[in-house]
Amino acid sequence: MNAAPTSPPNPPGPSSSPSVSASLGVSVVGLGTMGLRRLTALRRLGSARLDLVYDVDAGRCREAAARFGCRAAGSLAELVGSPGTELVFVCTPNAHHEDSVRSALEAGKHAFCEKPLALDAAGAGRIVESARAHRRTVRVGANLRQFPQVRKATELITTGAIGRLRIFRGWIGHDGSKLRSEWYRHPEVSGGGTMIDNGVHLLDLAHSWMGPATDADARTMEFASSRLEDYVTADFATREGGIVQVVSSWVERSGYFYLEVHGELGFLLVDGRSSATLTWGGSDADAPRVFDYSGEPRDSWDREVSDHVERIRLGGRGRPDAEDGRAVLEMVDAAYRSARLGRRVPIETGARRS
Repeated sequence: MNAAPTSPPNPPGPSSSPSVSASLGVSVVGLGTMGLRRLTALRRLGSARLDLVYDVDAGRCREAAARFGCRAAGSLAELVGSPGTELVFVCTPNAHHEDSVRSALEAGKHAFCEKPLALDAAGAGRIVESARAHRRTVRVGANLRQFPQVRKATELITTGAIGRLRIFRGWIGHDGSKLRSEWYRHPEVSGGGTMIDNGVHLLDLAHSWMGPATDADARTMEFASSRLEDYVTADFATREGGIVQVVSSWVERSGYFYLEVHGELGFLLVDGRSSATLTWGGSDADAPRVFDYSGEPRDSWDREVSDHVERIRLGGRGRPDAEDGRAVLEMVDAAYRSARLGRRVPIETGARRS
């Protein structure tokens, strides 16, 4: 039975690291859109102390250091080697995630990595092993978990409000206008198209709520003149006998995301298009309940940063962690392999937590 999720988002847990300071020393690698967004959120926290920033663009690095009142590092090695840094935010293009995260772990730092954790599941597996070897934690960016309607859905699923989960169905994406950086269109840097960019958000929720997937059947389509998919549809079977159906798109005109979860006792409709609502319906005759969060601030980035800083500062850890990130990339890898071969394929899994 899986009335509760197999990996509830962000549970507190013991940490093998020693007690950290009252104000956590944080550094940021990669100063593009996401790096600046994380720095802005960190600056608002009284429990975070900005130590260093680093970017391969030295001018950008100096500008960010001046803007956020911290020091500019001359290299990644200098940043991870700083005694004032306890947590490193990795906000680089995807191809640099693995090396940056592993450098932080090997230097004895905790890491927060933007999604995806690596270019593929093999790279994510190496991060998992490094985190274990150096007894440090890794968290993967998954700000969709912090949307209020998603938080409410997680609460209802965790408490068994809709019973054993059977079906997860959703779509996510945008019209391509958010691809402002050229590296998104280069597979050797991005690792893939819309599935590894947008789709991983829904795969993260599906894995968290419904447990591990066992096989995949996917199809992709390219609209732009590149080797990357602009549209993908993927079906997964789960170990618990459930079905996961995901569509991810860079040609989406209907809003950011929408998903449905159907359980044996009811259903949840999670809307992130023009509104922010959750509809909860049951198998009885009562009318569905609608929770409308459209008037709440859009602060998922701030919530994610503050949650993680507090967990690390207090000696805990956050989810999705490196093993969750690897599981999501196993689903991505299988979807790409299925699309390439034109048939359903098994998901190749690494070792799982006991």
